[in-house]
Formats: sequence, C-alpha cells, structure tokens
Amino acid sequence: MNTHPLPIRRLAASLIALVLSSAWLLDGPSDIEATQAVAADLQDAIKSVAISADYTRARGQKDHKTALTEVQP
Repeated sequence: MNTHPLPIRRLAASLIALVLSSAWLLDGPSDIEATQAVAADLQDAIKSVAISADYTRARGQKDHKTALTEVQP
C-alpha cells in the first residue's frame, strides 16, 4: 500500500520543472556569442596571415639582396 503518493508526485513534478526550466543552459552558445567567437577567430587568422606575409616579405628582401650581391662582380 502506497502511503505517500502526494510527496512523490510533488518531487517528480519539481524535478520535471527543474529540467524544463534549465534546458536553455544545455542549448549551447547564443547566436550573438557564436558570431562573436567567429569574428574573434577571423581576426586571429588575419593577424596570422599578416605576420606570415611580413616574414615572407622580409625574407624575400633579404634573399633578393643576397642574390644581387652574388651576381655583381
């Protein structure tokens, strides 16, 4: 014989309400947060390309100067 049906039902209802009210936490980042993350990744990629281009350009100038001194008698 079940002597405590009401507290169990309340507990079950409370747990269901808790799960449903906290479901928004499980959705992941909002659209704004996702957009900000993508923008930050793009800025990092642009900086990386700029640094690489500067290095390549500087190295190319050094190689060009070296090549000129080797060709000239």
